[in-house]
Amino acid sequence: MGLFDKFKKKFESVSKTKKPRNVVGDSSKKIVKKEAEQKKIEDKPKKKDTRVTKEDTKNAFRILRRVIVTEKASMAGSLGQYAFAVDSHATKEDVRSAVTHTYGVHPTKIHIINVVGRDVRFGKITGRTARWKKAIVSLPVGEKIDVYEGV
Repeated sequence: MGLFDKFKKKFESVSKTKKPRNVVGDSSKKIVKKEAEQKKIEDKPKKKDTRVTKEDTKNAFRILRRVIVTEKASMAGSLGQYAFAVDSHATKEDVRSAVTHTYGVHPTKIHIINVVGRDVRFGKITGRTARWKKAIVSLPVGEKIDVYEGV
């Protein structure tokens, strides 16, 4: 039956299909290409790494609550501005240090916005949404944060 010979045929067909290659002509070309690639790599000037290494985040998770992912925020992200929902008692310096510790970048500007809670109704029951604080962090040209990856 074909079911029981399935594994035998697989191993036999692999050994029959492999053919030896002519290695003599190819190896010299490969060596020349590798040497040329190494010279190109060495010729490129090395960029200085200005980013700060990510440190212990300490209390950054208490300051930066979440990344705000909206259409407007993602458009601003392409310009080097990122929006975060932050703790209601956070200051600009708190946000600056939290972003530096978490993402390893130095913000140039930080704008803080107090978002007011709205009155809402569900039937005859009225209520109010929670107020919160938004921080818009501007980064210098060339630095970026990968917060919108996989969203």
